[in-house]
Amino acid sequence: MKKTGLVIVAIATLFACKKSERLQENAYEPLDSFYDMYEEEVQEFIIDSVGEGPIVGEQGTNAYVGAQIFMMPDGSDVEYPFKLQMVEIYEKDQMMLSRAPSAFNTTTALITGGMVSIRAFKDTTELVLRPGAVIPLKYPEKHGQSTVMTHYYGERGADHVLDLMENVANEATLDSLFYHVYADRVGFSSPSRAHATGASQFLITLSVQGTGTENIAKYVVYNNTHTVLKIRDVMSSGINEGTSVKLVCFAKNQDGEFLLHEEDLEMNANKNVELNFQTVTEADLIATLEAY
Repeated sequence: MKKTGLVIVAIATLFACKKSERLQENAYEPLDSFYDMYEEEVQEFIIDSVGEGPIVGEQGTNAYVGAQIFMMPDGSDVEYPFKLQMVEIYEKDQMMLSRAPSAFNTTTALITGGMVSIRAFKDTTELVLRPGAVIPLKYPEKHGQSTVMTHYYGERGADHVLDLMENVANEATLDSLFYHVYADRVGFSSPSRAHATGASQFLITLSVQGTGTENIAKYVVYNNTHTVLKIRDVMSSGINEGTSVKLVCFAKNQDGEFLLHEEDLEMNANKNVELNFQTVTEADLIATLEAY
């Protein structure tokens, strides 16, 4: 009897430990520090005189700027030198890591030719565009989209996620190398276009156990177009019938471990997906995202 009692105690203790471990695995922490580490960097340029050539970003964006197109918030002139800040987002991993999905009004998936932010400062004061002025921008055509786009501008919401809005009066034209945009505001601009509306659209609905599920990063990466859609809650927006996508979700638990769920989906019906996270290293997570 004594021996049996020890076995029962051991089993009860083991069950309690397993239950505790399971509960711990289902707590998800905010990813803010992770995004701060990997989002696309702000490039800074000092503009000290009038020039004929463009400012060229690390990924090939051309920006044509001069003091004459900006003014101080009170309307006064800007004197040289001033500082230009540029952020370039072109690749799908950059779109996820910089919280910059290619989506209009947070839900409508867009095919994008890139997203670039231009801001200007005199000392610590942010400058604004003069009425009627524009910033000529050239975006290198990197992904074989090869079509005329519409100009979208972008603003970040309270959750820091970029949302694109259409500037219907401003077309983004394409030559053999660049999309040409004339941005009529500072901040993010993008040559993008909406997907053709399919005869049918389907949804992805996620289920996941635990606490802090709002901290999970949830993305739909289109396989055949340059499109990344963010799932903001547990249900995606509509995806055209026949679209091939990859569901990519990542998180960090309370022990600092990174978690990843990847799944290929063919959108021929509504999809219900239970997230099955696998533990990965931070380096492996980054490498996985970079491969898209």
